[in-house]
Amino acid sequence: MTPFKSVILTFALLPALISAAIECPKDNGKSVTITRTKFTVQCGIDRVGNDLANMPVWVETAEKCAEACVTAGKTCLASVYNGSTGNAPCYLKGSLSLGVSNANHISLVKESSFDTCGPAGNLGSLITLSQDTTYGVTCNPDWVDGDATHNYSQLTANYKSCLQACEENAETAVKCRYVTFTPGKDTVAPGGRCQFHTTKKKGTRQPGSFFGERSSVCPDKDGDIIRPEGVNILTWFKVSCYKDRVGGNLEGVESTWTATAKECMSQCGKTSGCKGVSWHWGYPHGRCHFKGDTTIPFTADSEVYSGTLVLGGASVNPVSVEAPVADAPTVVEPDVETPTADTPVEVTE
Repeated sequence: MTPFKSVILTFALLPALISAAIECPKDNGKSVTITRTKFTVQCGIDRVGNDLANMPVWVETAEKCAEACVTAGKTCLASVYNGSTGNAPCYLKGSLSLGVSNANHISLVKESSFDTCGPAGNLGSLITLSQDTTYGVTCNPDWVDGDATHNYSQLTANYKSCLQACEENAETAVKCRYVTFTPGKDTVAPGGRCQFHTTKKKGTRQPGSFFGERSSVCPDKDGDIIRPEGVNILTWFKVSCYKDRVGGNLEGVESTWTATAKECMSQCGKTSGCKGVSWHWGYPHGRCHFKGDTTIPFTADSEVYSGTLVLGGASVNPVSVEAPVADAPTVVEPDVETPTADTPVEVTE
C-alpha cells in the first residue's frame, strides 16, 4: 500500500488545474481543462489579429469562448474573451501574435501551441523554412553568442517566429546565423525573447530555452554543385556566395521575384538560353536575374547568391563542361557492339 505521505506529495506535484469558473487575476497562469482540451489562462492579455473567419462570436464566459475554440478544431490555437462577465465578443485565433496587456481580456491558449523540445516534443530536431534554409534544434542549450559586442534581439510569438526573424536578418547588419529563444522572457509564453548570434561558443546552460543553428545555400553551400527542385535530374548549378555578375543578362527575359535562390535557379533551368543566375537576397522574396553570359568575372556583393549552370538546363546550346562535376550524375552510353559484316544479326519477321 502506498504510504499516505507519498499520496499527498504526489498530488502536491501535479500541475495546477482548475475546473470551476475562471477568476482573474487569481487564475492567471493556471491550467484549465475544457472539453478534454488543456488551456493556459492569461488574464488581462489580448492577442491582436490572426482571427478565424466570421469573428467575433458572442458568449457569456471565457470558458464558453474556449469551448468554441475546441469546436473549431486544430485551426484554433487560442481564444480571447473580451469581457470580464456577461455577453461579450469572443475571438478565435488561427495563429498566435505576441500577447499585449488589455484590461478585461482573457486569453486561453491551447497548451499544444506551446513549443516543446526533446524526442516527444513538437519541434523535432530540424525545421525547414524554405528550399534554401533549415535550422537544427537544440534543447536546453549551453551555446551562447561568441561575440560579446553582438547584442541583437526581439520579441517573437514563438520559436518558429524567432527563426523567421533570424532569416529576415540573415544578410542585414545583424548577420544572423544562430538564435536562442527563451519562452516567457519579457512577454507571456509561448512568446519570448529571440536572441540573434553571428558566432557561437560554449557557455552556461539555459534550461527551457531553444537554440537554432542556420544552414542555408549561402554561406554553407558556397562552391558546391546542387540540383534545385523542379528541374530534371541532369540540371545542376554551381553556387557562388556573395558574388555577382554585373551585366550579361539573358536578352528578352525579365528578372523576377522568388522566395529562394534555389527557386531562382530552378526557373533558369527551365528557361531556354539561361546559363546562370544572380539572386539578390531579400525576405520574404529576392530579385532573380537570369544570365545569358557567364563569362563575365564576378564582383563581390554581400547580398547576392549566384548560380552557374554546369550541366543540363533548357538551353538549345547546352553549357559546356570542361571537367567532370563532383556529385553531378554522369550519363553513360550503353556498351553496344556495332554490327559488322562478320557479326551475325538476328532478323525477326
